[in-house]
Amino acid sequence: MAQLTIGMYGSEFHSTSNLFGLHCGQMCSYEKCTHNSGWYNRAGEKLGWGDLSTHDMARIAALLETNELFVVLSEGDSYWNPRKSGISESAPGVAYIAMHAMFVIAPGSVYSVDRWNSAPPKTARIAGKMFNVISQKEAVRLIETGTLT
Repeated sequence: MAQLTIGMYGSEFHSTSNLFGLHCGQMCSYEKCTHNSGWYNRAGEKLGWGDLSTHDMARIAALLETNELFVVLSEGDSYWNPRKSGISESAPGVAYIAMHAMFVIAPGSVYSVDRWNSAPPKTARIAGKMFNVISQKEAVRLIETGTLT
């Protein structure tokens, strides 16, 4: 049974899961990578939202099950833009999250997505930690097929 299910983290004032040590609406300041980001499974369903640190991302990567992905979108792409566009905030779909991913976390790996550069560097230092960098095209392939190649 998949551990990443739609709405699993509940809401800011009624958190319903603490999988990976996360809770909905969480705030962090130490090695923070994201602010109010949206968290999605590979089916394009929203799990919850909040700040993520480098430690959170490493813990998620270590505990994900085979074939699961934890996809992170910016606050704008996970909350504001869907509302303005009439797209479902809770389940915008695979194509939407693939095109807007900031980070894709796979079992044992964390990828930062370079959405603007056609030839991104292989690694980048973000909040004091080195991350593998993939292009938007590679992120789409990873989310849609589960592989980078």
